[in-house]
Amino acid sequence: MRQYGEGVKEDALRLLCGEKIGSGSGRDVYVFEPDPAYVIKIEASAGCYQNILEWENWKLLKDGKFAKYFAPCKLISPFGCALVMRKTERLPVSVKFRAPRFLRDVKGENFGMIGKDVVCHDYAHLAFRVNDRIIPIELSRIE
Repeated sequence: MRQYGEGVKEDALRLLCGEKIGSGSGRDVYVFEPDPAYVIKIEASAGCYQNILEWENWKLLKDGKFAKYFAPCKLISPFGCALVMRKTERLPVSVKFRAPRFLRDVKGENFGMIGKDVVCHDYAHLAFRVNDRIIPIELSRIE
């Protein structure tokens, strides 16, 4: 593939990325312009691998009993710099729900709603070696 300049890359990102709706330690999250029911997560720097980890986790989870606890991934770019995931809505101020015990980073900003279901939308780091029981979780949204 031909090497493109920064202007071309920026233009392509603008085609895919709508409004910026969040960011974390290694990624920025935008509304996915071709389909606003999804978001696109762009890694801020090479070598972060959060998108690849999340994609691989989704592939392991998607056909099993735990899939309902996670926002589905739809696409990943060839080098993992961009990941398209189902968009979630903000949690209510306080929510109680049950989730797999192997979730490691359990904080309100890592969860959202798809319909009436609470799902995790930031799950690059899971502890699959832990017992796969479902445990109660109570979260409060930080205002």
